[in-house]
Amino acid sequence: MNPEAIFVSALPPEKPLILVQADALGISVPFIVSSLTNVEVAAAGAAAAGAITFIDWLPTDDTPGNQAFVQNYSATYGMKPNVFAAASYVTVYILAEAIQNAQSTDSVSIRDALSNIMDFDTVLVSSLLMPTGTLFMRRGYWSSKTGCCNRLSNFVRDIQFSLL
Repeated sequence: MNPEAIFVSALPPEKPLILVQADALGISVPFIVSSLTNVEVAAAGAAAAGAITFIDWLPTDDTPGNQAFVQNYSATYGMKPNVFAAASYVTVYILAEAIQNAQSTDSVSIRDALSNIMDFDTVLVSSLLMPTGTLFMRRGYWSSKTGCCNRLSNFVRDIQFSLL
């Protein structure tokens, strides 16, 4: 078997260890690792070179309000926000929108208002759609080797995957 890439879905403590062990074994194909954080890349060191990960958000995204969010967060906390800060920020704004639309703090009214939110721009995505309570978002990938972000489909279309 000669894979073109290896997909890793693991819990945070194991991700850097997998990359380090693969590097020690001389495995040189790209690793596609779910939600690889900057902390995990630092823990893996040089073994993370070329790793590809799925991302939901970047500080450089051009989504509505994102640059203001990044600047305000950085000024307040002395560091750039990560995806978890962005997700928390969006969650509060979606909840506030639901409370405002419900014109109530009653939990049933808020739940019903949440299911009716449509075309709501956030720092995570433009035109967030939530029909029947389902959240739709765009996704991308990031490569630690090139330091670039791109659509996942641009990478996936060139690789044939086999499940082991």
